[in-house]
Amino acid sequence: MRQDEDAGGRVPPQDPATRAFEGLRAEVTVMRQAMEELPAALEGQRAPDYSSTLGQIAKNLHAAVVRIDALEKHTGAQLTPEAFGRQMHNARSEIFRPIQSDMREAERRVLDAANRLSMAAETIRDRGEQRKWLIGAAAAGVVAGLVLFPLLGRVLPEAIGTRMAALTMGDTRWNAGMSMMGAESPESWNFIAQAWTLADSNSEALDACRAQARETGEAQSCTVNVRPGR
Repeated sequence: MRQDEDAGGRVPPQDPATRAFEGLRAEVTVMRQAMEELPAALEGQRAPDYSSTLGQIAKNLHAAVVRIDALEKHTGAQLTPEAFGRQMHNARSEIFRPIQSDMREAERRVLDAANRLSMAAETIRDRGEQRKWLIGAAAAGVVAGLVLFPLLGRVLPEAIGTRMAALTMGDTRWNAGMSMMGAESPESWNFIAQAWTLADSNSEALDACRAQARETGEAQSCTVNVRPGR
């Protein structure tokens, strides 16, 4: 079998330059053999006039040599399979180099975006944990305040306790006290309110009775005016 046949027994395809080169080589070989056998064929015979035939053969040989030289100078004909493979590899590398660079850049950007998302998720998770902790601490503080505030009012001095009560209700101690008395015992608070109104409307008569009582040292009867609806 021929050496250039592949493992399956088939001859690999050749490029056009190689096929033309082989065809010219075969043509030159046939012409050369014909020229070498010509003297033997002419022995014992009268030599005819071959000047025109030999001239045409010489022209054909010259044209064949020129074509062979041109093919040998052709870049594709001068390339060996190894050199052709290297050039194909280099050309493929040149073509795919920008694509590979773009792919690496895209991969870098994707990884960078993934890292940013991961960091953002961690930050959000940390903030969520902090928010939960703050809410828990605030709730614990409110519960502790509700439990300890009444106890502090009992333990601390009276003035501080009444101020704390007024501060809790957002009013003065006087108004806070009236509100708490009315909430504790509405009937008692109504009686106190009516007595205060009666005393306020008869303040002059009551002041005169108190002065007379101090002078005489005896209880005095006072006349007061009660208005309708009081």
